Amino acid sequence: MGSERPDYLGDTIEQRIGRYDRQVKKCTFVAGGLGAILVLMGLGGGGIEVAPHALKAWVVTLTVIAGGCVGWAQIQYTSSHNKLALIQEQVNKGHLPRKHAQDHQPYPQLASSVYSAAVVLLAIAGVLVIICAWSRPGNNPAESGGRAGQEAPVPQEAICPAGMSRPPA
Repeated sequence: MGSERPDYLGDTIEQRIGRYDRQVKKCTFVAGGLGAILVLMGLGGGGIEVAPHALKAWVVTLTVIAGGCVGWAQIQYTSSHNKLALIQEQVNKGHLPRKHAQDHQPYPQLASSVYSAAVVLLAIAGVLVIICAWSRPGNNPAESGGRAGQEAPVPQEAICPAGMSRPPA
């Protein structure tokens, strides 16, 4: 496994620039997913507003960290793209020899790892949003007489505390 060559090592400059373009687009898609999670949390519909505070805090924390990760990765890919585009101009003018992209500029491995972390954090935050939505009172079939989405029956003691007469039925 250690002797395997990563597929990006044999890239031409043009292939590497295309690889960077795809990575920047993927970062944009992940950022859109993070924005959607924040919008869902902000709307508060579907019972999210009554979800436990700690659960909502985890969603926001993971989303902010993932946003920082994907933003940083996108900056690294864009910077690498721009540097390699300048090198490509020099190669096309004949000022630099035509080599593999790796010979001119190493692939940003850390950006790739940070992007992957952002995707994982996005997935976890998405699952937590679903848990928030389902943590609404009345979504437990055992509490609501077997039907999810209905309010749990209110015990008579809560309506008429001890020592008070019951209202007529």
